[in-house]
Amino acid sequence: MIEVEKKFSLTEEQLARLTKDALFLHQQKFTDIYFDNSTFDIGKRNFWFRKRGDNFELKVPTGVQAVAMNVFREVTDLREIAALLSMKQHSDDFEENVYSNGFEKLAEIVTTRRKYKLGDYTIDADEADFGHRVCEIERMVDREDQIEEAQVKIFELARSFGLEIKPTHGKLLEYIVRYNPTYYETLEKLGIIGTRV
Repeated sequence: MIEVEKKFSLTEEQLARLTKDALFLHQQKFTDIYFDNSTFDIGKRNFWFRKRGDNFELKVPTGVQAVAMNVFREVTDLREIAALLSMKQHSDDFEENVYSNGFEKLAEIVTTRRKYKLGDYTIDADEADFGHRVCEIERMVDREDQIEEAQVKIFELARSFGLEIKPTHGKLLEYIVRYNPTYYETLEKLGIIGTRV
């Protein structure tokens, strides 16, 4: 599956309007641990590697250009993650291999999320433990040729609720801006972040 998403910074009033006719699915609290190495090799490839609960996930760009939109393929198969990150196998335990391959904790973020369903869209309203709030409208597609249509639909939905289409940092980028400026500046110079939304 391919994740097509747009992040928004919303007031509680805007969020209430957006979710008024949506189905509330649940509220949950979870911890994300993001990884990279000392030379930022994961970030330099525009990959985002995390552990949520007991599960590892690697987000990799699809190569499809989308205006003001994040488009990633979510990889959860551990063998594929290891291959994409060129990990050598030192142990049968995947997490041990993460550390033995030189990856270390980049960020640890605790998030309280309210999740909604509105037609073909998922709406995530997140509040991170360091005070950052962000709302994400997401539409999943099966194929790359469906990305552009999904992008148009997300923009149409947002505009129908009077939401402004502008750059908005997700939790990890905001965390990096606040607490790891060297990482941010390195990736910004490469054009990977800074213009991301």
